[in-house]
Amino acid sequence: ELGIPVKFIGVGEQIDDLQPFNPRAFADGLFEKIDYNEEDEKDEISQEDVASDGQIIQAAGSQQIGHTDKDEQSGKDEDKKEEGKVKADDDAADESGAHGLEQSEKDIEDAPSDAEKPKKKKEKKNTLPILCMVGPTSLWLLFFLLIPLIYVVVISFMTKGAYGGVVGKFSIDSYKKIFDPLYLTVMWKSVVMAFETSVICLIISYPFAYMLCKVPDKIRGMLTLLIMLPFWVNGLIRLNGWSNILRDSGFVNTLLMKIGIIDQPIQMMYSEGAVLFGMVYTFFPFMVLPLQSSISKLDHSLVEASYDLGARKIKTFIRVILPMTLPGIFAGTIQVFIPSLGAFFISDVMGGGSAAYLGNLIQNQFLVARNWPLGAAFSVLLIIFTLVVLMAYSKVGDLDDLA
Repeated sequence: ELGIPVKFIGVGEQIDDLQPFNPRAFADGLFEKIDYNEEDEKDEISQEDVASDGQIIQAAGSQQIGHTDKDEQSGKDEDKKEEGKVKADDDAADESGAHGLEQSEKDIEDAPSDAEKPKKKKEKKNTLPILCMVGPTSLWLLFFLLIPLIYVVVISFMTKGAYGGVVGKFSIDSYKKIFDPLYLTVMWKSVVMAFETSVICLIISYPFAYMLCKVPDKIRGMLTLLIMLPFWVNGLIRLNGWSNILRDSGFVNTLLMKIGIIDQPIQMMYSEGAVLFGMVYTFFPFMVLPLQSSISKLDHSLVEASYDLGARKIKTFIRVILPMTLPGIFAGTIQVFIPSLGAFFISDVMGGGSAAYLGNLIQNQFLVARNWPLGAAFSVLLIIFTLVVLMAYSKVGDLDDLA
């Protein structure tokens, strides 16, 4: 009613500097010719009233601020609760969705696809041909190799019967007899013969195998066929043929006497030299083929580099060629050495039964003395020796080279 303009006070604003409203000054500023008289005490607003009004306004503002802060705090709490609920719902949904996705993926993995079904059928169809090819070989090895070996090991721990054969009584007497000096002499003699056979086969076979790798492919195939051709005939028949050639009335002695070189036949058969000859002749191909395979893999650029650096042929062979062909040498030596220990038929034919080696010792124990446990013990000893040699070779070479 008084026409006093109201000054709005903001939140937190101070009102100490608020001055009382002067109507006269306001009127003088708007209308210079209008006289303004203060007639009533009501028209005067003291500074105290204005101050009290300012305090009321400030109190109202602070109260309003307090309510606003509480409202804001409660609103934030509610928002946090709602966010927590929403987050929990989202996590639960994610977990359920992930679980469902894992379950579906597992079901998909477990369930055979359309492409796998014919593949499994094809594998089943291929199983029968594989069994037809592998089955007979496996049965052959089982019945004619594994079971006989187990049988020999079992017999070696049995007792000899009064009239030969085997008595089902556990005993290690057969293994004690192995260390008899007579038997140890025979075994040492067999090892020496096998070693000599391996060395001679190596000396003869290495140049032959090296030249075999130098010739053209067509000639190489023909020479390889000639090496393998004797295996088409039984070894016993071939040795009997050599016996007819080397005996006193054989082809060699007859020819030498007709020429006049000798007056009487030379004793070529039934000696250790004849046995050694038969061993070399029989196991010569076992040395050539591994050497030929190893020499064919030789890096000739290293040989040429050795020549370019001034090395001679002998030094090149010793320092370059020989070390690179050691796998073939080891493979051929094993394939000659081990069979030579048990090749009793060679000493029987070429030695006339007078030469006793490990193979002959095992044969006599089974067929003549009828001491099967002792013969089986010598056989187990030979098997163990073979396994030891193969294990030693596996440290320096590859067993696949023996195939």
